[in-house]
Amino acid sequence: MVDIDDNVLRQRLSQSSHGRLDAERSSLAHDLIDCTIADDLDAVRSRLRRAAVMLGTRRFVAEVASQFLQEIGEAWEQGILEIHQEHAAVEILQSQLHTMSTAFEGIDGPTVVLATLPRETHGLGLQLVGIYLAACGATPRILGVDTPTAQIAKAAEAFKAEAVAVSVSVAASSVAVGNHLTQLLSVLHSRIPLWLGGKGVAKLPQLPDRVKILGHWDELEDALLTLGNAHVRPPLD
Repeated sequence: MVDIDDNVLRQRLSQSSHGRLDAERSSLAHDLIDCTIADDLDAVRSRLRRAAVMLGTRRFVAEVASQFLQEIGEAWEQGILEIHQEHAAVEILQSQLHTMSTAFEGIDGPTVVLATLPRETHGLGLQLVGIYLAACGATPRILGVDTPTAQIAKAAEAFKAEAVAVSVSVAASSVAVGNHLTQLLSVLHSRIPLWLGGKGVAKLPQLPDRVKILGHWDELEDALLTLGNAHVRPPLD
């Protein structure tokens, strides 16, 4: 395994910046994809683990995990990654996120239901947003991918959600997404705001005022604060 010492890792991390969800990727994200291509999964695992410790949850999600995920997607589209490499990298990232999420179990903050619309099968972004919200003191309820719109609305009522967040991938059909959103808004209680994120939202036509597009991690934090709950807490990391 080709390892990297803490000083070099800190230098890599210092070259990233917390900003847009599709921000210029960090040097560490490039290193991670290089390790994946080289089948050095131990290096991928150890660097993710150490970056999480050094950065804390929110910065890890914004500056490393989301950017690594984008690198994986682009490498896959370009034919650089084999199927087993893409699957292994995603599994390692999911495992790291799961480990980190245990630190936020039992938090009693505003509830946000997260899902993707019907026929949308890209769901790792939901995990990223979920753990980011948890680090900000919210309670995420992740329904997963390919969720019928009526079920999203029912879950929002069952969990007494104060917001619903939907991830739209770049592969999604803008026409289909628009139709699903219309259906969702027709059954979702009018008191519950609908948040949209993901690279696919750029293709959508004008949306109702009730729908808020979140393109920055700090916009996600701002949206959480606008829920107006006294129990919204400062970031927990």
